[in-house]
Amino acid sequence: MRLVAEFDNLVLSHADRTRVISDGNRQRLYTRNGIFPGTVLVDGFVAGAWRITRSRGSAGLTAEMFGAVAPQDRDAILAEAERLLGFAAPGDNHEIRFGPLA
Repeated sequence: MRLVAEFDNLVLSHADRTRVISDGNRQRLYTRNGIFPGTVLVDGFVAGAWRITRSRGSAGLTAEMFGAVAPQDRDAILAEAERLLGFAAPGDNHEIRFGPLA
């Protein structure tokens, strides 16, 4: 499992991105304001998107998966998300959610 950074060239700069993400799922990543979220890789393929939200003293990471995820993959995503929040928001309370991105 990997949480790939926002605007990463893995999904932005290659002419043929179908080796890592389907065209249908790629369209789900684009927003009206041009913000390109971070992506969740499962076995080398984009399986979802993630975003961090912050408020005073707390930080939350929401992962929106494009389909069902095996329990062991979900556990790995949770572990990776906790490491990322520990780096991005040290000392804050952390919350990790699966659901639609805010």
